[in-house]
Amino acid sequence: MTIKNLTRISQVSWALLLLLMIHFGRTTSYDELDVVPIIPEDLLQSWKSILTFYNKYKDEIILDSIYGLFTSKEYVKATLKDAVEGRSVLNEDQIILLGELLPQAEELTKSIVYRLKKSSSNFKYFIQMFENPVPIPSRLTEMNYQHTSNEVNQKQFHSIDHFMMDMMGSNGKPKCTFTDDCINYIRSLRNNDLALTHQILAILLAKQLKCIDTLEAKLKQYGGLLPLQHQLCSRVWDNMMESLKKGLSSSRKQDLFLEQIYSCASTPGFKQFFNQSFINMILHWQSEDGCFRGYKGPYTSLPIKKSIRKPAEVKAYSRKRFKRTEKQLENGCLQHYTALAAGVISLYLRWTSLKSFHPKKEGFNLPDQQQSYGDTIPNLAYTYIIIVVSFGLIILLMCQFSKGKVVYQFKKLFSKWFKL
Repeated sequence: MTIKNLTRISQVSWALLLLLMIHFGRTTSYDELDVVPIIPEDLLQSWKSILTFYNKYKDEIILDSIYGLFTSKEYVKATLKDAVEGRSVLNEDQIILLGELLPQAEELTKSIVYRLKKSSSNFKYFIQMFENPVPIPSRLTEMNYQHTSNEVNQKQFHSIDHFMMDMMGSNGKPKCTFTDDCINYIRSLRNNDLALTHQILAILLAKQLKCIDTLEAKLKQYGGLLPLQHQLCSRVWDNMMESLKKGLSSSRKQDLFLEQIYSCASTPGFKQFFNQSFINMILHWQSEDGCFRGYKGPYTSLPIKKSIRKPAEVKAYSRKRFKRTEKQLENGCLQHYTALAAGVISLYLRWTSLKSFHPKKEGFNLPDQQQSYGDTIPNLAYTYIIIVVSFGLIILLMCQFSKGKVVYQFKKLFSKWFKL
């Protein structure tokens, strides 16, 4: 091996080490991601496509799915009201389109609800969910992030149907009934995933059914409702960040991610859950026909990972692992998943179209959530390999030279790099 070749090797080695120093000398945060900003037009067109899907498959829509459309059109109604009264950034064409889509959504919802009344014997127990308007907060608020226990309740409730029926008084009990089991479930800080989001959705339903005063009175001895919402959504946030670390690689995980956003962005109206990175990722999950199937591509974690993997066919939910009312249509569209997407997209449309809305870049900067969530383990592996190779080359260089040649070569090397 010639001196010239060894010199070139050493130069490469030092270049690699310099890059490593730069890499370890900074921390990448979500705020530094190059995310394409989502504008109201993107959300409006996405919601329009969802409406097309519902209209095409209106004879197959199930209860969980139609409730998603119902809540979604309530937020769109609020968006149109803001636009008409001059509080929106929507232009004239967008307002006209929204004015055309909303009556279609209302008529479509009515027709599907009517069909379910006739065809489903259980639908009568939940009819009040479609007879009361969805509560929409007048403004967003900051979530007071709080660390919660890592303990997890091993006997988590996945269904709140019986609690819902108690609230609605549809099972023989007085309306706004909250049993001790229900209160203990709602205030638990040891649930995760579905059981956790269902706690918050139970509070949302209590507001919709005008039972919130009764619930607040029940929770007063435990610290009150508002502090509980901050605690629950802090735990939801931790769940979301953990999921983003691993990647939302399945329709089940994507569905849950949407439910987590909707739970804390809707009735509590916490600002942290409105983030350009989130909605940018979600809009990539939507199929051309408007529905959501189960996205298989690069937009499943933050920061976005490039992938050459081709989209795979969606697999049906496993009910043993995932207890939720879902129906997959022949074309692969998932109804519950699509309903949640409709809700989240309408939420984002309502708030981001307001003139008063100012998205805050520090949305991710909560305690212990500063680091970038990419492929942490693979990146460390590559880093260690580079370090070993670099030092190996340097040691090889030093062994090859003797009698002062090492000093000479290092002076020559440093003079090229730093122009000494």
